[in-house]
Amino acid sequence: MPGVSFVLAFVIMAPLLAPGFVLDYDMAFVPRPRLSRELLGLGTGLPRNVPFGLLAGLLSRVVSGMVVQKLVLVGIVAAGAWGTARLLTAARPAARAAAAVLFVWNPLVYERLLLGQAAFLLSYATLPWVVCAAERLRRAEPGAPARLVVAIGLAAFASPYGGIIAAGTALAVVAWPSDRRRSVLPGAVRTGVLERTAVTLAAAAVVNLPWLLPSILRPGGAAAPAAGFDLFRSRSDSPLGLFGSLLSLGGTWRTDLAPPGRDTVAWVLAFLLILAVAVAGWIRRSRDADRGGLFGLTLVAVVGFALAYGVALPGLGHAVRWLGVHGPGGGILRDAQKFIAPLALLLAVSFGHGVEGVLARAGQASWHSLAGVALAVLPVALVPTLAWGASNRLFVSDYPADWTRARAVMAADPAPGAVLVFPWHLYLPLGWNRDRVVIEPASSFFTRRAVVSDALEVGHTRLPPEDRWAILADPVVRSGRPLALRLPSLGIRYVLLLREADVRAFEPRVAGLRSVLEGPNLQLFRVQGPVTIPRLPEPPAAPVIGGDVVAAVSFLGAVAARRRRSRALAGPEPSP
Repeated sequence: MPGVSFVLAFVIMAPLLAPGFVLDYDMAFVPRPRLSRELLGLGTGLPRNVPFGLLAGLLSRVVSGMVVQKLVLVGIVAAGAWGTARLLTAARPAARAAAAVLFVWNPLVYERLLLGQAAFLLSYATLPWVVCAAERLRRAEPGAPARLVVAIGLAAFASPYGGIIAAGTALAVVAWPSDRRRSVLPGAVRTGVLERTAVTLAAAAVVNLPWLLPSILRPGGAAAPAAGFDLFRSRSDSPLGLFGSLLSLGGTWRTDLAPPGRDTVAWVLAFLLILAVAVAGWIRRSRDADRGGLFGLTLVAVVGFALAYGVALPGLGHAVRWLGVHGPGGGILRDAQKFIAPLALLLAVSFGHGVEGVLARAGQASWHSLAGVALAVLPVALVPTLAWGASNRLFVSDYPADWTRARAVMAADPAPGAVLVFPWHLYLPLGWNRDRVVIEPASSFFTRRAVVSDALEVGHTRLPPEDRWAILADPVVRSGRPLALRLPSLGIRYVLLLREADVRAFEPRVAGLRSVLEGPNLQLFRVQGPVTIPRLPEPPAAPVIGGDVVAAVSFLGAVAARRRRSRALAGPEPSP
């Protein structure tokens, strides 16, 4: 099945493998990312890119950032499809292929890819491997705990959302009780459940420490304005309403990014056929002896669906909003549509079992092979435009030469201080990127700390900034007065004026600053005299770094244990 997985990856990602970077909304890879304390969770902002940003930055020192991005994009599809197929090892190839295709070829992947959420999709791709490891732990297979640590670790290292979803999924799978009627000693069943639940909780807690500890220990906590839950809640993007949109793995808050054709009769019929086959497959699989893993996955899929429905549900909506605003780490419920990821895996696996049932009934009929192929490619009908870089909605660009020159100028200056980036927006349409909107790439492109606005702006709504340095600079920047005299006390050494968006509104603000570089895409100014770096509250270093070390040692230890076991199973090498 690896061959099918890489074919799927090529069909979807082929145009994006050309030289250049895919810069789209949240996806802003750079040639050589800046390595900093922020990537350890010790910065002034929220640890949303911890530790994925650090891992990508270190890998970019071995290969270029461009190669890292392409490995991530291919890995999303190849790893997700391959892992899903492994969950149906006893099924026919057509059934395994059908499950693999549905897991990586659906509206959730399409919409999140267009939102540039490659890190989340990478953790999404590990979900089948998490379930596979959890089922091994249910069967008490040797080496299963190490496999589970590695699987959940890969999900958590890619994305905090992925770490939470992987932990919840693994816990539901391992904690579902075994069939007591098949157990000789009922007491042993209870002990087994407790043991594997404890192992799963410990594994999930340890590998999630790199982002979890900075979030908990952040001075002042992390504000989650109630307005954010209304802005980023799930929305209907199909004729089936919000319930049907989420059930069909769509429903993201950006309805303009929904796959074309979701309002057609053909799409509705294709989805209903897939759903019918999946329901039949779930019933078929639920009759097997070892069905606890399926029931556990079903439970977490239902919980995830309820969270995704979130604020739209009477009663539950108020509880979700209150928990998101007031609960520790509750902000992660804001974009809750991501929590339908376990549902995507449940549908894919159930669909595969359903296809297996259809083919078993077909026997040796003449249409057997045709039915297998048709059912395997049927999920493509849900999102036909996902192929070829989302039908060329995604493309590659390259950073202009003046960006590289500005980086060199600032790197050669030994004086301390950050670079303030204008226009003062978190997301910008970049002209050299075909005016595609992308999150501010200056934060990781330049060797100096970039102070950028991290206030989310959606329509006429602007959520408050979260980064401490941005909070300090925000009233000064938005005051409308010249900045030259205020910048030294803000710790600003340079001002970077990107010739994008509403840059003309910010040009008068740099009066009195010395221009040191001017190019077609940007202008760089230097602040005269010494600057004072502000002392801003950060999480305490000792526990955060300690958590990083514990997570890294646990993960690498589990990897080493897996390798030792693989070598032991392979036996000694034959002597020459």
